Amino acid sequence: MDTPASEDKDLIFVSQTDTIPSSFREAAPINLTTPGPIKMPHLGRPKGNCENENNSLLSKFFHPRQNKITQVDIEESKLVILRADPVFIQGRGACIEFQNPKDKNRSVFMLTAQNQEDMAKTGQALWDPRVQASLRGDTAFINLTDPELDTRSFRLGDNYYLGKVSPIPFMDYYANTYPVWFIGVIVVLCFSLAMLLYMLLRARNKRRLTGD
Repeated sequence: MDTPASEDKDLIFVSQTDTIPSSFREAAPINLTTPGPIKMPHLGRPKGNCENENNSLLSKFFHPRQNKITQVDIEESKLVILRADPVFIQGRGACIEFQNPKDKNRSVFMLTAQNQEDMAKTGQALWDPRVQASLRGDTAFINLTDPELDTRSFRLGDNYYLGKVSPIPFMDYYANTYPVWFIGVIVVLCFSLAMLLYMLLRARNKRRLTGD
């Protein structure tokens, strides 16, 4: 019902929304209790083209109506801010993860619902493989009134990083971000090592032939 005496820990809140301490409830990436601004993902306008290309002079000034959608880029979705009533209502459970507002090196995981009955259903729903497979991002809503336990996941909060980066993830980052340069550096290092071994072997062979 309250935060532990030592806050230098990752925290797990399993509680009704109205009993979660306000400092943590307000730090969640979505408004759970009162009307106000919320952030929701919004897809960009899909791109399309006309199957019958028109190469006439007028087509350079007047584009024909596009009748075929060719690209819907989900990765380029943006967050838009809306002002609405809270989307977290009775009959829904929520799994939310975000940065601890009192310790930036720790995370908070929140499992919550509006009442005790929904809390029990939410806890039971977490054992369902369909719900587990649908948990992504930082916020997930479970429809407790749906027999299939329809679960919608979103990434609404800001990204954050905890701890220190070890050498392996550091190299993995550069290998994925700059693959051409990374391969080039590996080739140069391998060539330099081969040349060094060649020079050492050549020097050793020369000493052997001269009897030194």
